[in-house]
Amino acid sequence: MEMGTVTGIEQILALIGRKTRVIHGSSEASGYGGGGDIDCVVEGLDGLWPLRLQSPARLVNRLRYDVTATSWFVESNGEGVSIDTLEDPDGIGKYGFSTGSVTGESLVDPGSAAAYLAIKRLRKRNLEAAAWVQVAKLATHDADGFRKKLSASLPRTAEAVEAVVLASTAPDRALAARALRDLRITRLHHPFRIARYTWLGAGRIAERLTYSTGLYVVLVGPDGTGKSTIAHALAADCFGFRRSRRLHWRPGILPGSRTGGPGGRDTTRPHDTKGRSRGRSVPIVLYHWADFLIGSLATIWPATRRSTLIVAERPWWDLGVDPLRYRLDVSPELVSKLGRILRKPDLVLNLAAPAATLVARKPEITLEATDRQLASWQTLAPALTRTESIDVTGTPEQSIAKVRSAIHAVAADQAFRNLGPGWVAVPNRRRPRWWVPRGPRLVARATFDSWTPMTRSGSSRWRAAGALAGFGGLRALPRSTPPRDVIERVAPHLERGENVAIHRTNHRGRFIVLFVSPQGAVRRFAKVVTDGDAEPLDREAAALQNLALTLPAPLRAPELLERGEGVLVLEAVSRRRDWDLRIESDVAQALGTFAGGGGTHGDFAPWNLIPADGWVLVDWEEANTDGTQFEDMFHYLVQSCVLLGSPSEPEIIDGVLHERGWIGTALRAFSDASGHDLNEVGSAMTRYLEDSSLRLDRKAPGARAGLEVRARLARALEGL
Repeated sequence: MEMGTVTGIEQILALIGRKTRVIHGSSEASGYGGGGDIDCVVEGLDGLWPLRLQSPARLVNRLRYDVTATSWFVESNGEGVSIDTLEDPDGIGKYGFSTGSVTGESLVDPGSAAAYLAIKRLRKRNLEAAAWVQVAKLATHDADGFRKKLSASLPRTAEAVEAVVLASTAPDRALAARALRDLRITRLHHPFRIARYTWLGAGRIAERLTYSTGLYVVLVGPDGTGKSTIAHALAADCFGFRRSRRLHWRPGILPGSRTGGPGGRDTTRPHDTKGRSRGRSVPIVLYHWADFLIGSLATIWPATRRSTLIVAERPWWDLGVDPLRYRLDVSPELVSKLGRILRKPDLVLNLAAPAATLVARKPEITLEATDRQLASWQTLAPALTRTESIDVTGTPEQSIAKVRSAIHAVAADQAFRNLGPGWVAVPNRRRPRWWVPRGPRLVARATFDSWTPMTRSGSSRWRAAGALAGFGGLRALPRSTPPRDVIERVAPHLERGENVAIHRTNHRGRFIVLFVSPQGAVRRFAKVVTDGDAEPLDREAAALQNLALTLPAPLRAPELLERGEGVLVLEAVSRRRDWDLRIESDVAQALGTFAGGGGTHGDFAPWNLIPADGWVLVDWEEANTDGTQFEDMFHYLVQSCVLLGSPSEPEIIDGVLHERGWIGTALRAFSDASGHDLNEVGSAMTRYLEDSSLRLDRKAPGARAGLEVRARLARALEGL
């Protein structure tokens, strides 16, 4: 993958913080010429800035390589760039370079850049003369700035280093050693600096131990699919990871062959051999399994915590798919049961092509064996972990590009899962309805304060979860990956520092996204469609821009703020108070006036009526101008009964037919304002029950209960 060639890099850099300045840029980016990455000094780093990356750009990985420095790997259309950000106003990081006194606009001043590069070369012990040419050029251009900045980090040796640099030579080993000692003393010369560095360092270590920044990828498939070629290419170019490691079958921790084949056997014809007996095979299988088990703990787990891409060409399960290759007679069931204990790969890449194509590439493998292995991996691979099927019919370059894209997709999901405090899936990780920020506490609690579940049981659980979030308890729950296609939709509408809480609605491909500020305020939310059908959003936008404007006080609709592709951004309203779900007379009267003018909300319900500055009526997707008599009132009563249990069915009948209680009062107010005949309320409700039963989505939660309640109410009306 080409480094430093991502288009629109200036726009990406502008997202990172309040102010971002390049200190050492790639030759393809605007900045001081450098290597394949871009080093930046940042003020006000936004740890959630990748949320605002717009497609096709995406974050592939994020590595905290020091307590004050982070590497961000961004990929776009097959091009990649590594952006290193440094925010260290006190100069306690490993470079001892204080960013608080750095000046410049899009670039830092040349003297500071020269000092930074000099310290970086010393830290990396790069004393070759060619590596110091750029340092000398920048230092010569701004000698005073270089001297001042270098003296802040190396007060005892700055003069000697400066003299060497300005003479266009490189420091010798003795001077480099003295400068590094000087740097360590300066960085941590005060107990408070030591304490702060220790605290930040402990957090960084805990993060690295807890969250993986590497991947364990397994290539499977018959001979001829190009596993070795692809593995070699991935090991040579592992963009997004600090290093790579290639495993050809087992880890090789225990003594013995690392390939599983006996010495002297022709490995180009793996099936032209006689297998061992079942009795001899089982101990060998157990020995290999022990090697895989120990290797998982001693090799694979630590490597993935150290940002390593591990590519294994043949996993443990290959023993069950192709036992003759290993001269073994072993049942696939035994291999499967033992494999359940082993560490599962992060990604299985099932390489496949027509059997005839593979046999043409590897004629020593029979068509029958190839067909059998293709079928076995097609069944087995999806049961192991996340699996991607890769068609390798084309050229090796095409296959490598497909594999790399699949790896980056998994890495991007992992990077999002580990971003900032992360998100927790509610109610569970298997069937999440919400992805809620795990922290900080104000941000986590804001989600629960800004949403009203539609059922009584859901409300009680929601309040309990909100209390847990308020105490910071969500931090103890496992992280989950939010749907990135939803985040990509709202990325252009996010502001700096904002986090998101995502709700999956009952409709496929439709989501609600809350924008949460760092202070825990939710002032905007978005409706998002990811399946391409944006008609509901179009209807709501049209209703808000036209019909909703006729709502009389104290009712009003939320303000439409932005309209994007598959996105509708609306004003979020904070609840002023709770209420007992009864429709107050002024609300009924305003709704009646709205109906008298021909308007019908279509989904008037307690969760869509928010007591704020007046009353805000949300969710206008079903709004229309051809509603039936009392439709909004009936919908409110029935939906409340079905999902909240209040009012009860007898209360509804008593209020509708006998005008008793709050229901009767609300209906009278609605009737007076709308002109609908209250004497026809019974027959109007019967029509509503029949029509709404036909329109009800049978797949929606509570659909069965909704039909049953409507049927009982209809029978009660008939009986009276």
